[in-house]
Amino acid sequence: MNMSRDGEIAALLRERDGYLQYGKLDRVAAVDEQLQLRGYKNERPETAPPQGRSARPLETANQPTEPEAPAEPKRKGRSRPARDTTED
Repeated sequence: MNMSRDGEIAALLRERDGYLQYGKLDRVAAVDEQLQLRGYKNERPETAPPQGRSARPLETANQPTEPEAPAEPKRKGRSRPARDTTED
């Protein structure tokens, strides 16, 4: 294999790992097809997460996901309350 082909395969494998990590098996299959066209034989199991990362649970149509709570916006300005400047 030439160097550019090796680079393409390496990039596709990284892309595949990302899709696998997030449970996007349809995209994993599409990348596998591209790898096969380039002569790469997939020796990785379908369910294993990339090394050094933990697997995120697969999201399916039968399991609704909970929306994430919106983060509180950062406050601008002073971090302490302003002084009362009104006179009695």
